[in-house]
Amino acid sequence: MSEHSEQIVEFIDTIYLPVIDKEESINWFQEKLGLKWNGHCFNLGSGPVISLVEVKNNTNYTHRF
Repeated sequence: MSEHSEQIVEFIDTIYLPVIDKEESINWFQEKLGLKWNGHCFNLGSGPVISLVEVKNNTNYTHRF
């Protein structure tokens, strides 16, 4: 990047994480990281929320930027 590049993103509202077992993942985030599940997502207080998206085990993910 050049010295004069502009910031493109000012704020991230939601982070979506793919998980195979949503309930197991909720428990892990609560036990290991102390996050609170509100029934829809983990609210971090200030900043983004974390939403879990249940996916099939054999799903292949490819992200292109």
